[in-house]
Amino acid sequence: MKYVFNYLVLMVLVTSCSKIEENNDPIIGIWQHTVKTATNENKIVVDNEEWIFNDVYLGRFHGYNKG
Repeated sequence: MKYVFNYLVLMVLVTSCSKIEENNDPIIGIWQHTVKTATNENKIVVDNEEWIFNDVYLGRFHGYNKG
């Protein structure tokens, strides 16, 4: 009986842990922000920040540097 129980527990763990979730949720909105900063070399560095909102995972943040 113990072997049967161990086998059932092993099967549940193997089948439940093998799935990978995919993020196919629709995008609700995009927040964009541009930050301009001056450097000591008389250059202007432009940093773009972007936050993509979706339903489940609350979004993703991306930062882009064009310096």
